[in-house]
Amino acid sequence: MAPLPAPYSGTSTLALVARASAFTFGLAYGSVKLKYLRTILRLKHSWLTEYRFCTGFSSSDHLLEVP
Repeated sequence: MAPLPAPYSGTSTLALVARASAFTFGLAYGSVKLKYLRTILRLKHSWLTEYRFCTGFSSSDHLLEVP
């Protein structure tokens, strides 16, 4: 009969559960972080668009100004 695997040998039930839990946590964390970054980007884009619309500023205006 083969000896039982060590707790952190990579083949024990504990190691498999730990690996699956870490993978699931990584997916959940990445999903939340991606939603957060998309929201921040969307807010910044809408603020910049509103600023340009209200002030008449465009990205090429600074190229036409003479210092």
